[in-house]
Amino acid sequence: MFNVIGAAFGVQNSQERVTSTRRVGGDREEVIVYERYGGDKIRILDEKTLERRRKLDKRSPSKVIVPPIDRNPFVLATGGASETELLGGM
Repeated sequence: MFNVIGAAFGVQNSQERVTSTRRVGGDREEVIVYERYGGDKIRILDEKTLERRRKLDKRSPSKVIVPPIDRNPFVLATGGASETELLGGM
């Protein structure tokens, strides 16, 4: 809806994310992020939510167990084969 009103007044906002601050408890400021998602929906992220998101992003990738293969994983390299020929056979 804002895009329609903005277009009527000649204002186009293509930002997907806007950062602001708000006062909490009268003496402390908190960072707030307004994020557009799903086309016309807006998500409000406070400092706690942003910190949780950072922790999830920092997580190391999970380890995947690969099932055993039925072939010999080693390749016997002879004198005439180049690296490209060896890797192409995989």
